[in-house]
Amino acid sequence: LAWNGERYVGYAEGSWFQSSDKNVFTIHHPETLGVIETVSAPERLGALAWDGSGYWAATRNNTQESGEEPFLYRLDASFEVVSRTRISHVGCQGLAGGGGYLWSVDVFSDTLYRCEVEGDEAREVASHRLPLDYLSGVEHDGNHLWIAEYGANSIHRISAQSLEEWLGR
Repeated sequence: LAWNGERYVGYAEGSWFQSSDKNVFTIHHPETLGVIETVSAPERLGALAWDGSGYWAATRNNTQESGEEPFLYRLDASFEVVSRTRISHVGCQGLAGGGGYLWSVDVFSDTLYRCEVEGDEAREVASHRLPLDYLSGVEHDGNHLWIAEYGANSIHRISAQSLEEWLGR
């Protein structure tokens, strides 16, 4: 789920919305959360983030050993794919922009990834395995990263100092 400043955008199987598309983005009314539109989407997405001008989306494979290639997508505000980049982690279940980077968490390896963004392209530049279980979300509030840990039903605030240490700066 992502907030684009006007509406919430989700991701679902198209059949749930009588769509002939296998997967769709669902655009929701900001107050009622009712679905007001669906748009065709890439397959196997596990995370979606808005950066002010467009979306980033990343795949999440069903298993770590599935063999399907994982990708990071750049989509414009109309959900058209602008770029697609191969990424190393296969279980992206959280994605957030913040602090000049794109952050993601992998549910299978419990690893935090940092990507540098340049225009419509992003590349992984650092990763850190976290002592948490089953990472299921990430958000950046301008100062800190917040990471959801499904295994312990908890949310963790990661300080800027810890991030600097983890990522070798």
